[in-house]
Amino acid sequence: QLLPINGIPWCDPANPLPIIISGQEVAGRHDVTFTTTGDLTMADNDARFGYVRIVDTHNTGPANAIVPCRNPGKRTRVNNSSAQAKTWKGATGTGLSIAAGTTIDAYDDGTNMVQQ
Repeated sequence: QLLPINGIPWCDPANPLPIIISGQEVAGRHDVTFTTTGDLTMADNDARFGYVRIVDTHNTGPANAIVPCRNPGKRTRVNNSSAQAKTWKGATGTGLSIAAGTTIDAYDDGTNMVQQ
């Protein structure tokens, strides 16, 4: 069952399988994994999901998840399951800091990720 989460009626964090809602959005959980030290620039496909979990297999420390800001108005729930703070941001913005083990709701304003 898909449950509404902060205005995202198609997001089900318990369902890791993608459900395509339109050509731009995908429901379900998607893992974004830091495997090396430093920032991670996400692919377009990574940014299409409504629920993203940040995983850090390399214990990289604080770093940026750089999101392609191509869908103004898109909302994403972001869970930082790593042991380090991460920043969810566009290529040109300051973004949102996500403490280790916490979840935020982010909004793509067209150039950056901002708090909903």
